[in-house]
Amino acid sequence: MFALSIANTMLTTGEAKNSLDVKKEHSSGENRNYPRSEDVKTLNGIMKAYYEVVSGPAGSIPDKDRDLSIHIKDAQVIMMSGDGKGGVKPNIMTISGYHERNSKPRKTGFFEYEIKRETRKYGAITHVWSTYEWKTTKDGPVGGRGINSIQLFHDGNRYWISAESYDIRNKPVPKEFMP
Repeated sequence: MFALSIANTMLTTGEAKNSLDVKKEHSSGENRNYPRSEDVKTLNGIMKAYYEVVSGPAGSIPDKDRDLSIHIKDAQVIMMSGDGKGGVKPNIMTISGYHERNSKPRKTGFFEYEIKRETRKYGAITHVWSTYEWKTTKDGPVGGRGINSIQLFHDGNRYWISAESYDIRNKPVPKEFMP
């Protein structure tokens, strides 16, 4: 009932307008090559694109246009890091803020690969726990492993990423999340 009350308030005050204009406001805009149909039609496709856009050799930068085409406008990127006192500090930014922080060529290569996925769905909402490993070269040794927590939704035509969280403190990955 509470959710219905909030939804009614949003619709009558116009606060839900942005969420209803997904197709107009969340594409990468000027680059007509995106979104690629294969990137957004299936969950496997969007997860493949998610990892491909952040991966690349030294001297490259993440594929911003492709990345923006798989995220809703102002999607949340939440990076957990240490606070210097033994605790955790969330660094919260939008997907555009992420690209502002990562707009310079990489000093070393970074290749991230999904090695296991756990998925839960309800209605249009999908949550993915995606275990990954990263390397500094495509065929090099594994540099580390972690888990991405990714929230997506399907608008009836395609998938969108609305939020992602990850912990950069390089903690051991629990057994249940390993292949």
